[in-house]
Amino acid sequence: MWQLGGALIAVAFIGKIAAGFFISETRFRQMAIGLSMVPRGEVGLIFAQLGLN
Repeated sequence: MWQLGGALIAVAFIGKIAAGFFISETRFRQMAIGLSMVPRGEVGLIFAQLGLN
């Protein structure tokens, strides 16, 4: 279970950073946009857990 969870988190993290490279900006801005998307997924998980409770 821990390995699956860790793998899913790693894929989500890498996917969000990689998505930043599909826009036409400088490399620095692409990386900044990709990194700024990372906390967005965790906020969704928090709200999903609150809704479940």
